[in-house]
Amino acid sequence: MDQRRSIAGALFEHLLARGLEFRTLGERYPAGAAELEVAVPRAALGRVPRIVARFAQELDLRLVQLERTELRSWRALFGWADDVGQPWFIAAEFLSGYWRGARRFLAGEELLAGTPEMRFAYGLVDAIERGALDDARAEPLASLYRDDPPGAEEMIERFWRRPSDARLLIHAARRGEWQGVRAAIGILRRSLLAAVSPGVGALAAAAALALSRRLRPRARIAFLGREGSLRTSLMEWVARDLAPLQLTVFEEGIGERRRAGLHVVFDAPAGAVRESDDVAAIRRGELAAMAAQAEQAILRWLEGRVERRHPAAMVGDNPRRARLLQYSLRRPALAFVPALFHCDIACRLRSPIVMPHPYGIVIDAESRIGSRVTVMNHVTISAAVIGDNVVIGPGARIIGPLTIGRGATVGPNAVVTADVPSHARVNDGNHAHGVAEQRHEINSPS
Repeated sequence: MDQRRSIAGALFEHLLARGLEFRTLGERYPAGAAELEVAVPRAALGRVPRIVARFAQELDLRLVQLERTELRSWRALFGWADDVGQPWFIAAEFLSGYWRGARRFLAGEELLAGTPEMRFAYGLVDAIERGALDDARAEPLASLYRDDPPGAEEMIERFWRRPSDARLLIHAARRGEWQGVRAAIGILRRSLLAAVSPGVGALAAAAALALSRRLRPRARIAFLGREGSLRTSLMEWVARDLAPLQLTVFEEGIGERRRAGLHVVFDAPAGAVRESDDVAAIRRGELAAMAAQAEQAILRWLEGRVERRHPAAMVGDNPRRARLLQYSLRRPALAFVPALFHCDIACRLRSPIVMPHPYGIVIDAESRIGSRVTVMNHVTISAAVIGDNVVIGPGARIIGPLTIGRGATVGPNAVVTADVPSHARVNDGNHAHGVAEQRHEINSPS
């Protein structure tokens, strides 16, 4: 079974468990990213970012895109790798009303009703407006038309006022033959836009949304390091596997300086490259293994971008003082701010971390902090790699070099000097010289 269908089913179960009313409008599973279209009430639309972020965390998926594509909509793109390292993607668009720009074609209440004629109208309007009526979109339309021919024809006449346009579409839906529609799709799109006037109040909001999307920096990936055919092959492999993400991927030669958000350094001498949130080092080896390593680095980087743009949804609610502290860490002019909180944080934070009480926190430059990490007050971290979704209690001391696995919990005042497995718990209150000495009991989650 296609993994994407399993993930889609799990997403729908997650929405039900969160008490979110929804209606599935469409599911498509092409060769690239699967596409889900989900209608939700307008009042619930603001809950979507937090709900999809929690879903990604529970299923260990990477939420690599989360953005407003149209008015009253959110689009989330999830990525993961299978057992052989092949990346998979599924996108879910949540909408309350079908909008394109400042035009509202269908109200949210109509989408949630889920009647055959509404589903037919949604599918047909979406295909014509996008100028894309392939077989995957056309086949369901004929079936929905047969469920309620009078209702479907009424919807056609609602959006296509010219009798010749309406006759063409009705003929195609009756017979399931869409060649004529494809040939006239440009004319049909102009007629569709003429039938729905832009909302006066929506014009400014649509313009602001379009401007923000245009100003948002694109995801640009530069491949550096030892030049040659192997580096080129690596880049082409990665670009092909990650095509659904619409990344800008290019090679950067010696002396070139092209703007990129992430630098993938291929086959650099040992110790020559220090990995960070925007630099990934790829060791020479089999091409498939190198590609899998590069792709996972890119997905982690994209997830970090989403977390920085939507910290409350992705990471959690931080008090204002914690947001100020983490903001100052990226601004040399505000270097005095950490001292006000008696903090000394020298490592770069790939994404925001939760600091309910941001006082007395010390993290040295050799440490690396994952995503969605919670750090309480008076914590010390030295030469440690902290995995995703880790919780570190107040007063804990983590002295490395060591690794805290993803999802682990370090209790209050614990002293950790050895690796902690994923999803384990280091009990509080005791001092230890390592997990192996069993001075801390580590329990797997029940």
